[in-house]
Amino acid sequence: MGGYATGEVFFVSQALGLRHSHLDAGGYSYDQKQKGKDAAQAVEFLVQDEKARVFLTSMVSCLFAREVYKEAALADCLNAVGYRNLAENMDSVAGGFRTCAGKCG
Repeated sequence: MGGYATGEVFFVSQALGLRHSHLDAGGYSYDQKQKGKDAAQAVEFLVQDEKARVFLTSMVSCLFAREVYKEAALADCLNAVGYRNLAENMDSVAGGFRTCAGKCG
C-alpha cells in the first residue's frame, strides 16, 4: 500500500498520544499519498491531521467530508452563523479539543 509497514503508523500514533482507529488517525491517508519513509514528515502529517479531524468531528461532520470541509470552508460556515471568534481561532481551539480528549478519554 504505502511506504510504511503495517503497524508503524499505529505505533507513531500511540507514541504521540493520538487515537489509532482508522476513523481517528489518518495514517492510512498518508500512506496512500506519500511514497517515501520520512518519519518527520509522517509525524507532522499525523499531528496536523489529528487537529483537523478533532475539529471537524466536533462540528458533527462525517470524516468522509473532510476533503470538502477544509479550514477555509469551515471558517466560512462558522462566520455565516455568527461564530467569528471561533472561525478565527480554529487551530488553537482544535489543539484544545485534542488536549481535552487526551485527558478525558
